Amino acid sequence: MYAADISAALQLLALGDSYTIGESVDSADSWPMQLVEALRAAGIVMDPPKIIAATGWTTDELSAAINAAEPFGYEYALVSLLIGVNNQYRGRTFDDYAQEFATLLERAIGFAGRRADRVFVLAIPDWSVTPFAAQSGRDIQAISRELDAYNAAAANICVERGVAFVDIAPVSRARGAEAAMQAEDRLHPSAAMYAEWTRLALPVVQRLLAEPSAHRDIGTIKVSATQPFDSASARAIAEAFLPRFPLGNRYDYYYVRAKLGSDPLYPGVLAALRGSDAPLLDLGCGLGLLAHALRFDGQMLAYRGVDNDAAKIARAQRIADKSGFTQTQFEVIDLASVTPSHRGSVAILDVLQYLDADAQRALLAKVAAMLTPGAVLVIRSAIDDETRRARTSRITDRLANWVGWMQFRPRSYPTLASLRDALEAAGLQAECTPLYGNTPFNNWLIVARRA
Repeated sequence: MYAADISAALQLLALGDSYTIGESVDSADSWPMQLVEALRAAGIVMDPPKIIAATGWTTDELSAAINAAEPFGYEYALVSLLIGVNNQYRGRTFDDYAQEFATLLERAIGFAGRRADRVFVLAIPDWSVTPFAAQSGRDIQAISRELDAYNAAAANICVERGVAFVDIAPVSRARGAEAAMQAEDRLHPSAAMYAEWTRLALPVVQRLLAEPSAHRDIGTIKVSATQPFDSASARAIAEAFLPRFPLGNRYDYYYVRAKLGSDPLYPGVLAALRGSDAPLLDLGCGLGLLAHALRFDGQMLAYRGVDNDAAKIARAQRIADKSGFTQTQFEVIDLASVTPSHRGSVAILDVLQYLDADAQRALLAKVAAMLTPGAVLVIRSAIDDETRRARTSRITDRLANWVGWMQFRPRSYPTLASLRDALEAAGLQAECTPLYGNTPFNNWLIVARRA
């Protein structure tokens, strides 16, 4: 009896390289296709797998391909990851592999709706036993040792993240020299070897599908669900903000890493936006951190960020371009005087307090008119309620202006009543939830939809 709804078709997202596409065999004989057929035979309704893989890809190349892939606007029932042989083949450093593998694994978890228990990793097979390796002139024993080190690192990272690890390396090593287990190129596995991998993966995947589904109410953000990113996720996202040169300025990197690790803002916003594929306008985007959090979470929405700080916008665009983001653009716009045109979802994060009360009401009316069917308005703001948290928020915002991080001082902090009234007048239904996390601030998350 499976906890997953087997009456509705489930889909596997398979991320990898030549071993995932089934190089040199028919696509129907690849291990993802064989696994899907095995699950169907077990009574589970499965759609064909979605595969993002290509021969020769390394970890960084797979990551770039994920950035370019469309569409990614929903959660997958299962996500697999098998990557790294080309890192080893090309002589990439072990440390780079471990770091990039960890980042890919976090992204895989995002594609599964942040459910690590719906993600599984296959070990890298040992190609040192193949005729191709024997004829390559390489040190066969060194190949085997290096692959063992890669797989040990991947397995340890999986344990840390609560992800299943399917070790197919032993069977690849024990039987990979058999002609029947080799494809015509004498390097890649045959359909028979992929069947062995499927045999090992099937009970693991059946166990994952037997786990109860995590409840997610898209319209309601629970306080218990609004915690900051864990340290590994925060570090993985922040790496995009590292300087181009080792001795470059790392202020943005440390700022982003600290914010993600302490502020529950982005997990709350990501949860609110899941399930909608509407283009997103991020008003007051700063460095464009929301774009990176969305991509990390597997949400490939078209994204447009605007802010009045030209220096931040320039850095945001440069970092997004370096990260290979598509459908992502940034513009310098002063919201106090101009409201950009848009149709879709809107995010207003830590911005309202920099507008006076009249300007806040006018802006909310304008963005409400931008929402298309299924779109979401997500607001995060410090709230004026005369609590100690509210006073701390005001003092901190003034300090941010004083040190130059923010160009303007706050003008008016909204109350919950004023926000509800403005949104209801615009025909929206809103839910307001505290979003304190590990901070001393009086931050609230407001999620609004067309009534």
